[in-house]
Amino acid sequence: WVKIGVSLPPAGTPLNNFTWAQIDYISENDLVSDYFNIGDTKNVTIGSATYVVEIVGFSHDDKADGSGKAGLTFGLKDCLNTAYQMNSSITNVGGWGSCALRAMLRGDIWNKLPSDLLGVIKEVTKKVSAGNLSSTISSYTDTLFLFAEKEIFGSTQYSVNGEGTQYARFTTSNTRIKKLNGSATDWWLRSPYSDNTGYFCAVASDGTTSGHNA
Repeated sequence: WVKIGVSLPPAGTPLNNFTWAQIDYISENDLVSDYFNIGDTKNVTIGSATYVVEIVGFSHDDKADGSGKAGLTFGLKDCLNTAYQMNSSITNVGGWGSCALRAMLRGDIWNKLPSDLLGVIKEVTKKVSAGNLSSTISSYTDTLFLFAEKEIFGSTQYSVNGEGTQYARFTTSNTRIKKLNGSATDWWLRSPYSDNTGYFCAVASDGTTSGHNA
């Protein structure tokens, strides 16, 4: 163990053996590449269930306070056990900014995270089109968020361009496949369709781009 502000396990120790405080220290002090790799995983308890999160990017997202990049971005390796609607009706009006699932992430899901993780999550700025056929890109301050089509595939098929750049984790189709109870399933993205007022983008069970009504 090395004393540099906090005690850190040696490089090469599995990510799951680090505390969130240690991970935060490594992230904030530009030591990420010395300790971790894209795709490394850690267990997280959300409510009464345990999930696996994975590192999807290094220095990818802009901190909302303007202090530079967040050192690490994590995503769920597989889906939450509960399925959610984007909205209670078939509409993408208001886009990600006012959709019901964003409110759920900011409220119910956020409140189920462990306190040691809550203490180190940084607010970042996420970009997304305004929905309702709009090509206008809006910026939102988020902690928990869905990915955009561009962030997963590196290109756009159903969404407006300008919603971010591809995360290092998702450069191959197999890394885009997520499971629910052991079976591959479709999963939501935050991107509204560019040519439809009722659809949001999604990733299909085979890792290709898709979409569903809200």
